[in-house]
Amino acid sequence: MSASPGAVVGLTLMCIVVLIVSIGTKTNSQTTAIDTTHRPQKIQTEPPVETQPAPEETQTITIYISGAVKTPGVYELPAQSRVIDAVRKAQELTENADANTINLAQPLSDGQHIHIPAKGEKPKPPTGNASTQNIPTNTCVDLKTASLTELTSLKGIGEKTAQRILDYRNEHGIKQPQDLLNIDGIGQKTYRRLETGLCK
Repeated sequence: MSASPGAVVGLTLMCIVVLIVSIGTKTNSQTTAIDTTHRPQKIQTEPPVETQPAPEETQTITIYISGAVKTPGVYELPAQSRVIDAVRKAQELTENADANTINLAQPLSDGQHIHIPAKGEKPKPPTGNASTQNIPTNTCVDLKTASLTELTSLKGIGEKTAQRILDYRNEHGIKQPQDLLNIDGIGQKTYRRLETGLCK
């Protein structure tokens, strides 16, 4: 028996519907697989590590102050210090200090030598070293005002002899360089050796 034309058309339509449904199901499954494969993954990041700021270093300078101050010597001062800070560290000026020749506001540098002249002292001529030119300095040692350190800078004078000079000055006073000959341990030979370094 041959199928009627209506049955053939119905069977054809049914096959087309089944084919369409099959293709749609396959497409959906592929899309789902693609979406799953290409889904972006969350990247785990570690929180930033907080760093503590490094403590600031306290900068200091070392200076030497001599001359007409109460306690001359080597001192450590904060950076950016000025001459006035060095004078205060040395227990202020003595009564015979020539304050008019001092720039108390001048900044200091590490290793600087500051000499505070006494009244009547002759300033030292420039030597080309800026660190020793900030304040007038001496070419000679003034026996009337010299410290122990300054006296030991003289040729042939050690610390013990320098101390005897200070003791003699405190008791008798020194009016002229020749007065050194009255001190034990200083003879003509020693005096001639150190005479050129003394203020007249």
